[in-house]
Amino acid sequence: MCAGDARIEDYPKVTLGEESNSISIRSLHCRSRSDCGDLFRCVADTRRIGEFNGQHLEYRDSTVPVGSWYALTYGDGQWVALGDAPDVAVSTNGATWNEYPVPAGSWQSVAYGNGRFVALSSTDAASEELVSTNGQSWTAATGPAGPWTAVTFGAGRFVAVSSSGQIDTSTNGTQWSSVWHHSNLDFTSVAYGGGHFVTTDSALGAIGLSTNGLQWSRLFPARNTVTD
Repeated sequence: MCAGDARIEDYPKVTLGEESNSISIRSLHCRSRSDCGDLFRCVADTRRIGEFNGQHLEYRDSTVPVGSWYALTYGDGQWVALGDAPDVAVSTNGATWNEYPVPAGSWQSVAYGNGRFVALSSTDAASEELVSTNGQSWTAATGPAGPWTAVTFGAGRFVAVSSSGQIDTSTNGTQWSSVWHHSNLDFTSVAYGGGHFVTTDSALGAIGLSTNGLQWSRLFPARNTVTD
């Protein structure tokens, strides 16, 4: 599962090595094997950066500022982390991080595509969206309303999902269209890879599938049935 974005919300507490304390992993991300080999990088709510190879999580001290970091992405040669604080952490190597101010908000999803970083609010409140072309300077924008939980980029477009069962899409990250809405679903993540968008639902255990981000079908694994 190294191709495409990956995200873990409130990853179970993990005790590492001989350490007696645990850390809470908020975001896990890998763009492609060419970017990071077999490793995923994650940001914890401590001054540590973790690397996860699918089986083992190792971490080291880092210059990342202390904070509740929820979202992490890679683009334009750098890692970008966002959270509830009015700051963004940026790194070119995953070990040394610099902090820059951003408009206040609850930023729990971020993605890179078409030359820009895009972050969406998780609280359905202004500011609804942040946009940046370099990862350091961010501008608040009027984005799609919704409690957004995840956003990804693939096939030339951004795709965002929300806890209210909504899916929106955009080719430029600033003009969005709602393409799917099932209020009984609670989407928690979305990723693109192998020519498909896939989103997961925590309410009914459904999975949303799409090849273009516009037309979607629901898969219920327990019954192995697909519906529109």
